[in-house]
Amino acid sequence: MTGIDEAGRGCLAGPVVIAAVTWDPAAVAGLPWFPALADSKTLDEKKREFLYPHILGAATRVRTALIGNIIIDHLNILRATLHGFECVAPEYDPDSPLVIDGNQKPPSLPWALTLVKGDSRASAVAAAGIVAKVSRDAVMKRAAAAYPDYGFAVHKGYATKKHRDQIGAHGNTPLHRKSFKPCSLQSDDEIVGAALEAQLDQAVDHADLVRCWHGIQRVYHRLPLACVRKLLPEMQRRGLSVLPQADDGARWNAVGSLRDTAPAPAAPQPCQNDAPSMEVSSGSLLF
Repeated sequence: MTGIDEAGRGCLAGPVVIAAVTWDPAAVAGLPWFPALADSKTLDEKKREFLYPHILGAATRVRTALIGNIIIDHLNILRATLHGFECVAPEYDPDSPLVIDGNQKPPSLPWALTLVKGDSRASAVAAAGIVAKVSRDAVMKRAAAAYPDYGFAVHKGYATKKHRDQIGAHGNTPLHRKSFKPCSLQSDDEIVGAALEAQLDQAVDHADLVRCWHGIQRVYHRLPLACVRKLLPEMQRRGLSVLPQADDGARWNAVGSLRDTAPAPAAPQPCQNDAPSMEVSSGSLLF
């Protein structure tokens, strides 16, 4: 079975992270840490990080995709998430069901099963949610070092009151999603947008297109969203791939605002004396 889940879909800043975990539910059900597995939203950070290395060790396949905020604003959050599902999904296997959390799936995965509250009902989906959440938290902790005024290490980009207040006080960063309120209410700089349009007009080769893309990433917080939605299709038309594609590697990052994206966190080493209690949650996993 393969489970797919995401983390960060409702955030104001940072990527949405999609993860896929493949394993045999019957084989992992007897492992000593399995009773602690649950919907990542019901687990605290310590328990998620405890489970993370065990999940990686038990899975036969793990994939993660990071879809950056620029791509989210370009496609919209639903389309960006569905594209991420496509990127992490395995090839069709009639003997191994593919289960996606929620009630949406891309047309390219007709064999996939959607399961509402799948992260509390299917072990592989719960595991994917934990991998996605731990991976995304690592990215946002790194972002906190780059933007210390925003508290990313605490709220991870979610729409807390403190985060909204920080946006009001300091404006957007290049990591904020300009199509989400209150980020969309911040002022833009038409001059910066015009300069990037001119740079793209003068681009003659792939390296020039890449430099233009990097320029968008650096000043994204100042760009009018309409300008970005004009530039990206033109860059794609001219041969620059800004959308992530499926990859057969163990892990990969989609392009986005955080160019130097942090890798997935190193597997925390569980310590027997520091392990969270292993009580089974009230909503026990069904398979």
